[in-house]
Amino acid sequence: MQLELLCVSENATYLVRDPRGEPAVLRLNRPGYHSHDALVSELAWTASLREADVVRTPRWIPTLTGEPVARLTPDRQDDARHAVLFGYARGTHPESDAGLGELAQIGDIAARLHAHARSWRRPAGFCRFSWDLQAALGDGAGRPGRWGDWRERLCGPERGAAERAESQLRQELSAYGDAPSRYGLIHADLRAANLLAEPNPDLATAYTVIDFDDCGYSWFLYDLAASVSFLEHHPDLPALVSSWLEGYRRTAVVEPADRAVMPALIMLRRLQLQAWASSHADTDMVRSLGAAFTAGTIEVADRYLSARLLDGVG
Repeated sequence: MQLELLCVSENATYLVRDPRGEPAVLRLNRPGYHSHDALVSELAWTASLREADVVRTPRWIPTLTGEPVARLTPDRQDDARHAVLFGYARGTHPESDAGLGELAQIGDIAARLHAHARSWRRPAGFCRFSWDLQAALGDGAGRPGRWGDWRERLCGPERGAAERAESQLRQELSAYGDAPSRYGLIHADLRAANLLAEPNPDLATAYTVIDFDDCGYSWFLYDLAASVSFLEHHPDLPALVSSWLEGYRRTAVVEPADRAVMPALIMLRRLQLQAWASSHADTDMVRSLGAAFTAGTIEVADRYLSARLLDGVG
């Protein structure tokens, strides 16, 4: 048996090659991010989605004792390590997050995930964290959000626009509320990088949805904001959002209040990514983003405050 490191981001992921059988993928979870019960809950949802034929998801492979999650440090609860073994999912990542076709497909997938989440009867003990305002941005009194403090890489006058944007989006999302029709269990990182595309016998493209590590409770249309991650400043953002909505509306209804809150959710996600970039400054990905990403955040804030972020989106 051979292990090949695929990537290290939040978790470490390995390709497991076994000459006696099919390959598999081992995910070594970061310590302190999820409890054992939360990981079991993630796998319960992905299994239900697959069994109900909502979307394709990688199947998990049980441990020798039949458990879905392996406890690697059972006596150290504060920084316990866990691992999950998945069946190998074939396919390739779409070439670009900016493709209109991919965005329409992601919107369609999101609508199906949301419909399932609204009707699914969760198993006893199900628990996943929330992506509410406090988790995303902090408590407003100095305690940072789950991914860190977006202010760390912003200073001087340019920070003022982002602070005004945060204040405004907090008001908009608080007014929008968390009624069950608007807020529930979502993927929370549903973007092209977390799809595997594989042609099927009908010459269409079948997608497998991966990386439910951040799945939890939030506004359903936060999945739209996640789909355009790192593209919030892109000139084609309105076209990308329109394409996503085209796919979403195939099976879901978007009310006027939902449409009105989309810019606030996109601004929320951008500030979260700014926080993530601050807390991951030593990674290759953040280095590749460079100073242009921070400048882009200010641009997004300016466009959001002037109600120009989604010009032309119906």
